[in-house]
Amino acid sequence: MNDTLTSITYSELCQIEGLKGELIIASVEYGIVKPIQRAQDKEWIFEPGSVYWIKKASRLHTDLEIDWVAVSMVIELLKHNAELKKENARIKRLLKRFMESD
Repeated sequence: MNDTLTSITYSELCQIEGLKGELIIASVEYGIVKPIQRAQDKEWIFEPGSVYWIKKASRLHTDLEIDWVAVSMVIELLKHNAELKKENARIKRLLKRFMESD
C-alpha cells in the first residue's frame, strides 16, 4: 500500500500541522503557497510541499519580525534558489555522463 501524501486540506494543515488559519490565509494572500484546488465544501487543498513553505514563512514572520511582503519576497528567492540547485545538479549529472562516455 502506498501511503504517499498527495494533497493536504486547509483543515488538515490546521489540525495535523498545528498551523493557525490566519497564517495559512496570509500565505495564500501573499503568494507564498497556492491551493491546487478547492474541495466540494469550498475548502482549499494544497500540495504537501506547501507545509514546508508555510512553516518557513511563519518562522521568518515571527522570529525575524519580517512583514508579509518581505516574507513573500524571501520565500520566492528561496524557491528560485532551490530550483537553480536542482537544475545545476541535473546539468552536472549530464556532464558527468558525457565526460565518462569519451
